[in-house]
Amino acid sequence: MPFHPTRRRLLAASALGAAHLVLDDAFAQPLAPTPQCHDGGAPTIRETEGPYFKPSSPQRADLVEPEGKARLVELSGQVFTRSCRPVGQALVDLWHADERGQYDNAGFRYRGHLFTDEEGRYRFRTILPALYTGRTRHYHVKVQAPRQNLLTTQLYFPDEPMNRRDGLFRAVRFRARHALERSFPFAGERMAQPRPEPQPQLQSQPQKAFPVSWDQFHRDSRALAWRLSGAGPFQAIVCVTRGGLVPAAIVARELGIRLIETVCVASYNHITQGELNVLKEVAKSIVSIGGGRGKGVLIVDDLVDTGRTAKVVRDVLPEAHFATVYAKPMGRPMVDTFITEVSQDTWIYFPWDTGLAFQPPIREGEL
Repeated sequence: MPFHPTRRRLLAASALGAAHLVLDDAFAQPLAPTPQCHDGGAPTIRETEGPYFKPSSPQRADLVEPEGKARLVELSGQVFTRSCRPVGQALVDLWHADERGQYDNAGFRYRGHLFTDEEGRYRFRTILPALYTGRTRHYHVKVQAPRQNLLTTQLYFPDEPMNRRDGLFRAVRFRARHALERSFPFAGERMAQPRPEPQPQLQSQPQKAFPVSWDQFHRDSRALAWRLSGAGPFQAIVCVTRGGLVPAAIVARELGIRLIETVCVASYNHITQGELNVLKEVAKSIVSIGGGRGKGVLIVDDLVDTGRTAKVVRDVLPEAHFATVYAKPMGRPMVDTFITEVSQDTWIYFPWDTGLAFQPPIREGEL
């Protein structure tokens, strides 16, 4: 199925407001804004920032590189409150992959931010981002109104064939089905019929799902190693089993660390977090590094949730550097470095916990 961007709308499955997309085609017409703002409508859906966000991007609206050959895009829209009032001086930070599907981690190619005008309007000039393994075509955006909390989200193309293979897009689409399509259908689409929200069977069951593929987890773990490259040197790695085994192996390979130890703190069953149970302690030879306080030791885990497990390990190695691939708000203060933050009520489905399953075709108004 070929990709024809001039026929498509930009899907703010996490809508900033009305977003327009215009491509550099002599016959192209501005794509319909989507979605519109309705008083009391559903708010923008939060999404992961991914592993390639960099702070302190340059303030600029034109992200096009002089040597670039990719198709040009003009991305514009407005930032609204839930009552449809425009938000002036809102920060809009945009970053995305280049024409080869790569992010510039050394500089600021295809990265920039601006502030909305008095009517909440923003306008970027950039390129059409390429697909890359595991991800559909998308833009990353952070938005922050003056003196308000920061919102992180992503923008998609609704008819991009790769959408159905992108786990993040499918998860967002599932969350947005009632919040967005029930409130305002996309141009040319029939509004989906409301369905009763499923009720959780257990009080402890998470409200949101964040599926992670092997490819994405590998990329995120390598991004973690890249961030850690300037924090060492490290004499040893202590990985928190079992979740920390895979990222620890990747980080050890990237940073050239040979000495790897494990600490086993069991706290989870399939879906809930229970009582802590230390099954294996850190070896005394590792504890003795850095004068017995862990300086020069790197602790690696896949996720910090409530911070209870992290505290147990921290108490043993108080001066060690603690790094996780993902972090939740309650546990985030316990770690020094992480890649992606998810909400506290999100359950991450790691690739070793899932398997291939049949997915029904995407029909009109349904996943």
